[in-house]
Amino acid sequence: MKNLKQLAGIFLCCAFGMTSCQEPTETDSLSVSPSAPVVFAASGNSDVTLTVTTDAGDWAYTAPEWISATRNGDVLVVNTKTDNTSEDALVGRISFTAGSAKAVNVSVMQEGVNGGGVVDPNAASAVLLDASGSNDVKVEIAKELTVSAELKLTLSKASSEAVEIRVSVDESYIPQYDYAHGTSSTLLPAEIYTLSVGGTKLTVAAGETEVTLPFTFNGGALPYNTQYLLPLKAEVVSGDAVFAKNSDARLNYAVKRKSPRTCKQLCVMEFNDTNPLNVLTYKLEDGSYFFDALVLFSGNIGWYPEENRVAFNKRYGETSINANTAALISEPEKYLKPIHDAGIKVYMGLMPHHTYAGLTNISNWGCEQFAIEMAEIAKDCYLDGFFLDEEYTGSHGGMMGSEWVRKSADNTYGDGISFMAYQLWKQASAVCDWPIDVSYFQYGINFGPVKDPEDNSEHNVSEFCNCVMANYGGSGRPQDDQTLADCCGVSIECARGYSSSASQIKDRMDQGYGWGAAWFAWDPTTTRALKSLISETAELCYESKLVEPTVYYKKIGPGQYDDTPYEY
Repeated sequence: MKNLKQLAGIFLCCAFGMTSCQEPTETDSLSVSPSAPVVFAASGNSDVTLTVTTDAGDWAYTAPEWISATRNGDVLVVNTKTDNTSEDALVGRISFTAGSAKAVNVSVMQEGVNGGGVVDPNAASAVLLDASGSNDVKVEIAKELTVSAELKLTLSKASSEAVEIRVSVDESYIPQYDYAHGTSSTLLPAEIYTLSVGGTKLTVAAGETEVTLPFTFNGGALPYNTQYLLPLKAEVVSGDAVFAKNSDARLNYAVKRKSPRTCKQLCVMEFNDTNPLNVLTYKLEDGSYFFDALVLFSGNIGWYPEENRVAFNKRYGETSINANTAALISEPEKYLKPIHDAGIKVYMGLMPHHTYAGLTNISNWGCEQFAIEMAEIAKDCYLDGFFLDEEYTGSHGGMMGSEWVRKSADNTYGDGISFMAYQLWKQASAVCDWPIDVSYFQYGINFGPVKDPEDNSEHNVSEFCNCVMANYGGSGRPQDDQTLADCCGVSIECARGYSSSASQIKDRMDQGYGWGAAWFAWDPTTTRALKSLISETAELCYESKLVEPTVYYKKIGPGQYDDTPYEY
């Protein structure tokens, strides 16, 4: 997370060890710097120093057995004890405690090396894959509850005798998978798949090099949007074959049941007022969440004259970024990852912050530089995309540097707002392991096709933009090759009474709008909750009732959120 610290400028920690509905009481404070995961190489490592800050009388720690740790005052010096000669990485965490403070955990990993043991050069090399050719497969179960898959065992050469391989579930691998993929997985229940629980035998006949085994996933009993993992590991039972690398013997199926609804709901949340975790409190009886995507409204684009650059969320004259934005992107594991993991898309709002750095004013080169910065934030903060709004361009900080100012030649590749949207989508897609979306507020701006200067490839709007929100009382309009499926049918202003009706939302849904409504400034803890309208919309549009919310999440001050669920 060191990139986030540089981008945010501050690191906020708001952690309360409360589990009841009572008001939080004061606790000791505890922080560890750096708090980002510590990754050691397989060999040749230098010491890493962790600095502990607490107002408690003392602090303590526990560390994995393969970690060497030496305390010296307020620092803990850590390293690996020995080289890792296995291909498998070592994964664990160092846990810090102090008085009544909530424990702080720092993840640690020591990378493995390829080919952890001696391999017989005369033996056939075996590889276990899915029939798709991958050993890391994502299975999404939606309208069709039964999904087919196929194991495929391949040998590098035919053997003179039959080769028998046993494939079994390796639950112990889940922490390593989650560490590598940034996920939180639960072992897939055995009744969901048709492979043998005790181990499945694959036999490659003598003279052959391949065998396949079809099987199925039946997700009807799975809850929506929970990340499950089926981690398979193969071993040679008999025959002249070896797995030259441990990864050749592993096949992982990440399984998630997705909501089959074709018309979605967009929450545009004023996170200066509201805790983003509240979107998790509105669920339907069918197990799905009411909101399909959350816009964090709004991070900002600013011009830094002292640094001669356009960057995220700072305005000239301000010493730090918005404290609320800083809290969210400094602790994404608390406030953003749970939403992302629940299958609700998380979009960072981007809006000019009273400087000349408007979305339409930045050069193509500048758009690319800014998009590279935002791509790193998306990767580190589990963002699924961005929401663009061009309302508040100003003059703070003076004119931008010449290389940042948009010129007529830049328009050869498309207009400024479209090129910015395309670059955000392109750069974030290149570094994130999940799909990236771009959405925007259709208020004085529209998107058009762009050309990529890198290879002159042409890109239509539907490729990089999937959600258009109109001004209140209106409906989004498709641009370029978009259809109504890329637009919000209704825009609702929850704070000022610009509302709608469930029947109007249903009407837009029946017309083919992909987003029934955009709910701006929604807050379940105030009169902005619009619970009755949401309940009516759920029943009319999805034939499922809203489950009465029982908990909520607090925003307790500037830059301070609480991840404790409180009872109403």
